[in-house]
Amino acid sequence: MCIIAAKPAGIALPNAKTIETMWYANPDGAGFMYAHDGKVVIEKGFMTLDEFTAALNRAAKTADLVNTGVVMHFRITTHGGTRPSNTHPFPLSGNIAALRKLRFVTDIGVAHNGIIRTVSPRDKETSDTMEFIASELSLLYKGCPTFYENKSLMQLVEELCGSKLAFLLGDGSIHTVGSFNEHEDILYSNYSWEPYKPKYLSSYPHGYFLTDTDSAWRDCSSAYGWEDDDVVRRRLMAVTDVDGAYYVTVDGDKVTDENYEVFLDARGNVWLLDEETMVAWPDIHHDVVLGVFGPDGKPLKYDAFYAFEVDCEGGWGDV
Repeated sequence: MCIIAAKPAGIALPNAKTIETMWYANPDGAGFMYAHDGKVVIEKGFMTLDEFTAALNRAAKTADLVNTGVVMHFRITTHGGTRPSNTHPFPLSGNIAALRKLRFVTDIGVAHNGIIRTVSPRDKETSDTMEFIASELSLLYKGCPTFYENKSLMQLVEELCGSKLAFLLGDGSIHTVGSFNEHEDILYSNYSWEPYKPKYLSSYPHGYFLTDTDSAWRDCSSAYGWEDDDVVRRRLMAVTDVDGAYYVTVDGDKVTDENYEVFLDARGNVWLLDEETMVAWPDIHHDVVLGVFGPDGKPLKYDAFYAFEVDCEGGWGDV
């Protein structure tokens, strides 16, 4: 969930349409960081698209954002609540107070995409990302200030967080952890920078197809849904958040979900994430997943504690 856009020096910023698309796909706050005079400047806590755009334009008047590294982050809330202080990026620091600041100048900044299950946030206002940076990543940085140059240490970071990170240094260089896709020389942590192409039913349950409609996220009536119900937001529970949980496919394979691909809703229905569109669809006839089970081998039950909002195909009512 969320998206990182990492722009190397010498490359133009994402255009206004792409920024707008990322915002409406990830509307719970945004921020950016850029290298300037040997330091990393972090500006975040923008809870509207207009605020984000205005701040980016102001920064462009004092710094050459084309010829330096810039990292943007657009958030979907999972832990810590939807509040300005929990938006990204963050300084690489062990000081929680510093991580909460909305403007900060530091030597290295970091943005995260995903959910980190190896840490337990210290309080309800601290996100998993903040806790990971403060309690683990900052220790690595303190012990080895150039860890980002060491392939083995970066692999260790990936194992620890199980998701994606982008680091920006004061010299404008960018170092990433996890898989990013590249478009026009900009690195994106997933495909929610693309205008959404809704899926429509085609001879269900035999398959789906993508229409040629190029409906952008900006066409939605609000940040939380589409006027024509192509996409709605539901609170789903990710199977991967429950230790020891797994699902069984129609081929009889037992799979431990490590990539947030399978979800349950409050009625026990299975939803599958399309990694290209980052939109979930219901497997109501068990065409892919036969069942989802807990560590005890019994059918896994929905638990609201683990639930968070996921973009889902609309038009399904209370399936």
